[in-house]
Amino acid sequence: MSMLLNVRGAAAMLAAAFYLLVPFTSLSAQQVLMNLNLEMAEPDGAFHNNVRKLGVGVGAGVAWHFGDLPIALGLEGGILGISVETRDEPFSLSIPEVSLRVATSHNLAMGHAFVRLQPASGGIRPYIDGVAGIHDLFTTTSVNDATGTSSTNKSDIVFAYGGRAGIMVPVYQCRDGGVQCGDGCSAVMIDIGAGYLRGATGEYLRDGGIHRDNGNVTYDITSSETNLITGHLGVVVQF
Repeated sequence: MSMLLNVRGAAAMLAAAFYLLVPFTSLSAQQVLMNLNLEMAEPDGAFHNNVRKLGVGVGAGVAWHFGDLPIALGLEGGILGISVETRDEPFSLSIPEVSLRVATSHNLAMGHAFVRLQPASGGIRPYIDGVAGIHDLFTTTSVNDATGTSSTNKSDIVFAYGGRAGIMVPVYQCRDGGVQCGDGCSAVMIDIGAGYLRGATGEYLRDGGIHRDNGNVTYDITSSETNLITGHLGVVVQF
């Protein structure tokens, strides 16, 4: 029950922030920040007990500052690979001397909205984010051949919310400080940050969770909360 209340509270706060701040777009010039990140996520709690692997992948996002307000709204997404299992199988019963590589990958896709407290201008810019969105925990198996045959073995979408803190350090700024400097890129910054996301209970496959026996397949599905410790290193371009 407390988890449900926390989820509703986090979603309500983000929705309220978007509702209250969007009208400022008609009153103030916007600054747009676009980012590309190396993303990392370490399962925590019961999720870590079941999946003892660090997820690594890429992410991208966009944030809007409205005038000089120290608040930004943003959207982001990413995909992380958690682990890969591989094996070799004969091409067929009549051609056992030819093998095909079969790979089973366990992955995490993320999509978030966030509200950010951060100075709209200046040099080094620390920030704090409130984050909410959805995570898709999915496992796929593919055959490494010309057909590229693949199948999704398991997929479950869960709600997640949490917080994040970081810092942006400029490596390039235009002459007037990187704020409204012409119509093009006004600043390029390195972004580093870390956070914690509390994920709802989800179902997923872990390593060794697919069992094959005489042409039949069974799935050993695991269930737990899907909490994550996150980190990222990326590049931000401000327009």
